[in-house]
Amino acid sequence: MAAPNQSTFDLVPPRRIGKGDFNGIAKVDDENEPPDPTIMPNAAEWNTMEYLIIALCRVLPVAVLSITNTGTPTLTSYITAPTGPTSETFTITKTGVGNILISWPANTFPVYAAQPVATLNAGPGMINTIVEGNGVRIHTYNSAGSAADLSFTVTCY
Repeated sequence: MAAPNQSTFDLVPPRRIGKGDFNGIAKVDDENEPPDPTIMPNAAEWNTMEYLIIALCRVLPVAVLSITNTGTPTLTSYITAPTGPTSETFTITKTGVGNILISWPANTFPVYAAQPVATLNAGPGMINTIVEGNGVRIHTYNSAGSAADLSFTVTCY
């Protein structure tokens, strides 16, 4: 497959970039007119950059969402690899004390590459993440192990 001329995170369905987007990473220098190394990249340099881009995209989070939760969970900040999501893309649903579901429409992000990771924004406590459909469920607990409404940040891979 040839390069799509846009971020693969913005395709439908979205996906992480691969070797096919770089035509197999097979650039070669012209033997009769090799590139001038002082002003032009050579094939080895170009191919190396393509391998590096693919490696970085394998571990790149597709979304980082910060939730302030003092009883009513609110999306306070976010960043995403795709350019389309806005704050309205995310639905935040509280289903109990310390139990928050963050969801989004299908094809917003690529398939998870790894389990989402959540961290508490402050104070002692515990947190658990569960992939659920097009989203992630977060359970937060105070230091005594009881469900509690705590603020957190979740990183989706």
